[in-house]
Amino acid sequence: MKFFYLYLVLFVLSLIPFFKPVPLTRSKPESQKEHFSPELHAINTMDKAELFLNGVCNKVSKEKFDTLSYIRATQMFVNGKFFHGYAEYTVRQNWIAALSGRYIWFHLSGVVIPEELMAYQEGLCNQQTMVFMALLQRKGISTRVVGLGYPTGPGHFLCEVKYNGTWHLYDVTTEPNWRLTSFPNEGIAFYKQHRKELYAVYQHIYTESQINTLLERVEYGKENEVPAKRMRLLHRVTYYLTIGTPLTLLVLALIQFKRHFRKEPETETEQLVAAACVESPVL
Repeated sequence: MKFFYLYLVLFVLSLIPFFKPVPLTRSKPESQKEHFSPELHAINTMDKAELFLNGVCNKVSKEKFDTLSYIRATQMFVNGKFFHGYAEYTVRQNWIAALSGRYIWFHLSGVVIPEELMAYQEGLCNQQTMVFMALLQRKGISTRVVGLGYPTGPGHFLCEVKYNGTWHLYDVTTEPNWRLTSFPNEGIAFYKQHRKELYAVYQHIYTESQINTLLERVEYGKENEVPAKRMRLLHRVTYYLTIGTPLTLLVLALIQFKRHFRKEPETETEQLVAAACVESPVL
């Protein structure tokens, strides 16, 4: 029975994370410049977001699907849905990822699956951009990641969207003011040659020196490539481990319990033979 009690204790311990209180999250951005709309929190799945965007775009163009209108509506939705912050797993949601982020590397607890990000009100540049890209790809609109700067910082994560045969830059996190340039949403290659345009739209967000540093290193993702594939896989695996560990321990405890009570009693002959072996050991 010792293994039964061991598995039972481990099973009870594995349930503790599920009863941890959910930590309070911010409901307001620290910066009042962000276009955050708390009422959009009710749109907490990708399907709901797509229905919402379809409704918005149908009011603009009832005859046919307008790609540019849909992109603009999606950009405004993501601007309002999220404010700048860190969307990470709690111990209750995924205790392996949460503790790994706390004690190993903080990125390990950051949510990178767009469907799961929809439950949050805050997100970093990569998290908000992933949602933006996923919503556009649902409509067959091509996107690709654009990484600026250095992994050790400063760095920024945004994307380009393909329409009219060319790539166009979108930044849904810092929300630059594209009205301050005559060349809005051109590709990052264009802005590397015309930096004054970026200085204008990012004023009060980045300094000219910061923009120059970010443009020193530009990395493009592949067209429609899923960002952070390894991290997504890790989070899927750790989630199933989080759910599966208690179930596995419970099953093992039940197996040990059944084995103990199903054990057949020894016959009288077996008992006599066993006693004789004990009393007269072989020399």
